[in-house]
Amino acid sequence: MAKPTINVNIPIDGEEIGQGAQRIRETRQAIYDLLPINPEDLNYDVEGNWWPAGSLTGGMDPEVVDETKNPYSGMQDRAFLIGDTELKFDYSIPSGKNAISPGPLEIGDVTVTVPTGSTWTVVGEEDLEVQYLRDLADVEVGGAVTDQDALLWHNDEGVWKPGPAPEGPPGPPGPGFNFEGTVPTKEDIPGWPDSYSGKVGDVYVAENTNHIWAWSGDEWYDVGPMAQNGKGWTGGSYNSANGITTFTSDDGLGFSTTDIRGGKGDKGDKGDKGDDGDEGTAATVNVGTTSTGNAGTNATVTNSGSTSAAVFNFTVPKGDKGDPGDPATGVQLNNNQSWTYGQYNVQKADATQSGSGISLRYTWDAQAKPVMSLSDNSAITFIAAPQPPTVNGMFISITWVSYNGGGQIWTLSDDFNSKLGPPEDNGEDVTRVFHSRYGKWCDVA
Repeated sequence: MAKPTINVNIPIDGEEIGQGAQRIRETRQAIYDLLPINPEDLNYDVEGNWWPAGSLTGGMDPEVVDETKNPYSGMQDRAFLIGDTELKFDYSIPSGKNAISPGPLEIGDVTVTVPTGSTWTVVGEEDLEVQYLRDLADVEVGGAVTDQDALLWHNDEGVWKPGPAPEGPPGPPGPGFNFEGTVPTKEDIPGWPDSYSGKVGDVYVAENTNHIWAWSGDEWYDVGPMAQNGKGWTGGSYNSANGITTFTSDDGLGFSTTDIRGGKGDKGDKGDKGDDGDEGTAATVNVGTTSTGNAGTNATVTNSGSTSAAVFNFTVPKGDKGDPGDPATGVQLNNNQSWTYGQYNVQKADATQSGSGISLRYTWDAQAKPVMSLSDNSAITFIAAPQPPTVNGMFISITWVSYNGGGQIWTLSDDFNSKLGPPEDNGEDVTRVFHSRYGKWCDVA
């Protein structure tokens, strides 16, 4: 429907009835052109209480309708937005405009074009009365909702339902703690207080306060006490299977580290000789079988006994025939005197223990005690440190005893010249044989 056009030609100004009529019609036409509501939106049916689309309407004073009272301000309510319940024709919303329709609205095959940047909203009863999420048509609350439940979308049912919030993706792993050892005081920590060159998460324990100090990347900071007058950490345990240490506390200070086993570190400085430890239970070592292997094969030593009652079986490869040598000197195979070194079956296999409960050091005179068994069920790491040899050609045996399924860190002191390096704790006992050569203990097997 086009805008109304006022006929400005008739009546003509020459007629008596038309004096000034043309100017009045032109003025009316200009007013129509300025209306904010298009005349095509007007309802021209002769029905009461109908107003142009976009306006609110309502009931009217019956006396005004009966013409027994003159029109007055407020004679009609403005409470209703009138709209059809069914669309019959295609419609394009004007560009730069938004549209709203009372609903529900039957659209059928009609096409409503909404330009970019515009919106078309059909308002229904379910939208006007929403006060809570549960009032929405596609939200199904059901029974009581548990605290901190989340609304989860069920695609097969097309509804939202409450339920426990799903666990989010794991965050990136933290640096964890890398135990580096103990020091007498915090000032003895390398790089104290802010010039350390190690890794973030490296930790030392100050023995005078029993506090743990960790490197943040910029400075050493106090993590807290291992224990203090019944406060702080009340206990701890180390899981050798995954390398995690868990500290417990009644004061809310408990935590668990990441895997603190780490990789093999650089060789450290030689430590001071520790105090003598308590005398341990004597171990026995006996020689089992000795056999000759093929030339070119490696010598082997196996223990067919136990860690405390070892029975060594030797396989020595046959060598090439050498040139005649000089007459032998020193201890002979048929010597009737007692041996000074290597007397396997009479020496006690005990070592001196030193260090903290986290890192231990075992020292002993290997020439007097050539067979040694090292074990501890609580320390994270310990080092084998026999006294350096003073003679060449002597054999010693060291057995490392595994606890709790493996995971301890075993290291060797500077008095070893080992190309194999220290054994790894894989949950089984390990026995290694070394021989003395120029003041060092060297690999045999």
